[in-house]
Amino acid sequence: TSPVPPSSFRLPSPPFSLLPSEVLLSKDALLPSVIKDINFIAQQAKIYSDRMNTLGALDAEYMSGIPDLYSNQRRQFHVSVPCHSKFNKSHVCLGPATIVFRFDEMTPHPHWEERIKQNRDEHSELLGALCVPIPHEMCKAVAR
Repeated sequence: TSPVPPSSFRLPSPPFSLLPSEVLLSKDALLPSVIKDINFIAQQAKIYSDRMNTLGALDAEYMSGIPDLYSNQRRQFHVSVPCHSKFNKSHVCLGPATIVFRFDEMTPHPHWEERIKQNRDEHSELLGALCVPIPHEMCKAVAR
């Protein structure tokens, strides 16, 4: 068999077009040529700024909820202990001893427990949106 000829080489097309020098040098033609790009950059900046503000608000809400996440609740319970006197054989118990335990129990506040979970879910979702690669349109708008 004969060798296969090499494939033809084609120059890739540029990812975006640059403004011609004539437009860059003309005060009257420059602004109309780039206004669409400037508006797009401003729109993307606003979206990013809004997301960062929301992220800050979620963090502030999270921090304010931490102190209220748990509260102490007064609890008590009774334990009945049967009498087994081994000290004196003639001793007769009148009945079992009742011991009362009183204590403060740290319990989660149901509203804050759910709200903090929801807050962190929103936080994770927003971080995911902030960590996406820069759109090609943004690179194009900035580079032109």
